[in-house]
Amino acid sequence: MAENPELHKDWPKAIHERYLGDDPELASIGKWRMLSSSLKLKEYKSILNVHLEPNGLSKWLEGCDDAHASEVGRISKAYDLVVLYDVIDHMPTEDDAKRLLAECRRRIYPLGRMFALCHPRISRIGTHLFGVNKAYCHLFYDLGGIHALHLDDPVGFYRRCFRDSRLKTLEERLYTEYVEEFFSAPPEGAPRQPKIGPEHQTQFATYILEPSRPCLI
Repeated sequence: MAENPELHKDWPKAIHERYLGDDPELASIGKWRMLSSSLKLKEYKSILNVHLEPNGLSKWLEGCDDAHASEVGRISKAYDLVVLYDVIDHMPTEDDAKRLLAECRRRIYPLGRMFALCHPRISRIGTHLFGVNKAYCHLFYDLGGIHALHLDDPVGFYRRCFRDSRLKTLEERLYTEYVEEFFSAPPEGAPRQPKIGPEHQTQFATYILEPSRPCLI
């Protein structure tokens, strides 16, 4: 097998072609729909969108402020809703993730909420390089890309981070996808030979949380 996974024509795709490319409009619509299906957004008068890269989400949310994860500690106001979309998995360490969550918690009103979408590295599109578009290929090849925490038990990690950051989980949704028969035997010639099975089926998770001990700034 060639070293470049793009050359393997039988390798299953990671994502539908319509989501490929650099269309921020399409990406932000998807984020807005995900939020809308989980929350009654009209109930929140003030929203903080915490990100690592601009994601276009604030365009769809009235009364929404944007802040890079590194800037949350400098914010001097509180919000009804704080949103973290694909953030936790890309923090340098678990302690960094907990510090960020604690900073966000301190900026939520006592009756406010946090919405977090988590996308573990073990998911089929964990490569974060849609140009490759090969399911799980980042587990077999070193593709570089955006830093992502190597988590053997991502759901356990999320639950621990929320608990230790004094956030109470009101709702947890785990989304899974099947693993193709292609992965029943490791692709020949790949530098790494991970086991792809049920432990890799968590594609992403969403959480609705509230401060377990309100601590406004």
